[in-house]
Amino acid sequence: MPMVLVAIHVKLVRAGAPDIDVLVSSRNIGSPSPCDVVVDFGSPRVVSSRTIGGSIASLDEILQDELVKQPGYVVKYRSEVLSNYSESGTQPQDGS
Repeated sequence: MPMVLVAIHVKLVRAGAPDIDVLVSSRNIGSPSPCDVVVDFGSPRVVSSRTIGGSIASLDEILQDELVKQPGYVVKYRSEVLSNYSESGTQPQDGS
């Protein structure tokens, strides 16, 4: 079964400013739309959460849109969550 990207988490940093965490996650494995975007703006704890639907080519597309909204910040690290995906909905058999 192919591995499918289901979420991206990045930590953004800027000198003299609180770190920002951004999480973009798909609600449906195998399809980037709809997806949820959660942004944690650090101190004081301010969290923004919203759902984006429609024509989304990829989770990277939404992440790039979020990064543009944070001028002066750079990505300190990025992590991806992958999952096995089967279009038929069948699960692999364990042989028993």
